[in-house]
Amino acid sequence: MTLESLSNELLLDLFELFDAVNLLRAFSGLNTRFNSLLYTDVRSYRVDLRSISKEDFNILYPAYLPLISNRIIYLRLSDDEDTPCQCVYFQSTGFTLSRFDNLRSLTLSSFSSDLNLNQYFFSDLHELHNLTNLKFVHCRLYHFHVEDFRDVIDQIWKLPKLSHLYWDFTFKYERHFSMPTYLSTSLQYLTIRNYNCCSYDFSRLFEKTPRLRKFFISSNSDEDDDLPFSHEFLPAPQSLSVTRLILLSIRSLPLMTSLFKLLPSITRLKVEIYSITLDGHQWKEMIVNYLPQLKDFQFKIDLGYEPWMFHDEALSHIQLTNIEKLSLQLPIDQQFFSIIPKLENLLSLTVAIPTENHRLQLQALLDRAPRLFALAFKFCVTSAMPPYRYTSSSICRLDLQGYDPSRRRHRYDIRQCMELSRSSIGIQCRILAIEVEKPKCILQLIYSMLNLRTLHVSYENDKRSNQYDLVKVLQHYLPSTWSITRFCYGHIIIQS
Repeated sequence: MTLESLSNELLLDLFELFDAVNLLRAFSGLNTRFNSLLYTDVRSYRVDLRSISKEDFNILYPAYLPLISNRIIYLRLSDDEDTPCQCVYFQSTGFTLSRFDNLRSLTLSSFSSDLNLNQYFFSDLHELHNLTNLKFVHCRLYHFHVEDFRDVIDQIWKLPKLSHLYWDFTFKYERHFSMPTYLSTSLQYLTIRNYNCCSYDFSRLFEKTPRLRKFFISSNSDEDDDLPFSHEFLPAPQSLSVTRLILLSIRSLPLMTSLFKLLPSITRLKVEIYSITLDGHQWKEMIVNYLPQLKDFQFKIDLGYEPWMFHDEALSHIQLTNIEKLSLQLPIDQQFFSIIPKLENLLSLTVAIPTENHRLQLQALLDRAPRLFALAFKFCVTSAMPPYRYTSSSICRLDLQGYDPSRRRHRYDIRQCMELSRSSIGIQCRILAIEVEKPKCILQLIYSMLNLRTLHVSYENDKRSNQYDLVKVLQHYLPSTWSITRFCYGHIIIQS
């Protein structure tokens, strides 16, 4: 049986298993039938541009995107280290968000402080009339004030079908969210990260979001003055609809108490707090006084691993089997593996290796982590750095900007860069962060690491006063398929 012998219905079902980029690259232009299926019969596309290569990105935009833009229901753009400057490229093509008139879910991830990116990128958000989910994930716009985004926030609150909003922005100075002036008739699930606010803001926010059901907030505010229980903190009809509350990184007891007073209908509460000391009796008093309908209470604290802690019989049975991110210093004892017996879900590992004797322990950890994507060295003896001997079939990101016992960063010379590029872990590396001794090392890495797509390189002598600009020198010697961005003097990002 050949692929072309399948019915159109089966092919359309098969197409749903592909992301849009790979689907179009594989089948577009094969013949008239496939083109008809792709550009007429496929009803919706999901386009996730995380980890897409620059080459594929440049093919997607002019060749495919104009043909499917009105059928894209999910779009994710990313400016993370695997795809730096992607949002700027998107803006430079002349494409605007309003072209995606059937878009239901939009995620913008890791927007950075690139001066070429401006708030006009968001100017037509209000035209996304079918949008139900909007996420801004880890967006860091340090050259903007939050006041520059007041209009964007108002556009969001006016979207007629938007039910889910995830807001994770960091702007210049401390304020990272501005109060909307419009009332949302649709928003039900709201997440605000890094919300440095005062208690009075909440009543205004709930007033503008009367259909809110679930509220997630993280705040670094250390507001410590007691606030009066005035009429402003009495439950309003607009806040009675909120039944789920998640508080992350809360440091202010008055802030938390004010929220409880405002939201007496909470049935599910999840709390992660810092610098607030409350015993069980105080928690019980708060729940009885302010949250009479509470049925489900989850409480989270930060816990650093210390072997002596688990000698306590009450803690000895604890096992952590779903660890995704782990930071540790070698050596580790056998009790560690009784507490963390499985590393199948580990995605990111940061290690400190104080002596060469503990190198085998790290390899044992790598052998237990089949899904490990990122490996970083926080501190390492020079003899164990770089990691030529380590092996792992899954690691794609290496951060080798660790410190030696003298608290100096290890700088790779031309020989070490060659050895790294020939090592097992270097051959498969896609994202590399490293400090080098000479510009020649950068060229060595680019030309010898065949799978490398993004290089974050630190070079101490990259200075404004230099006669030759390092970026221009690299542009001269590298193929045009590589883009070169100076994040700051001494730190350059190179991407293919």
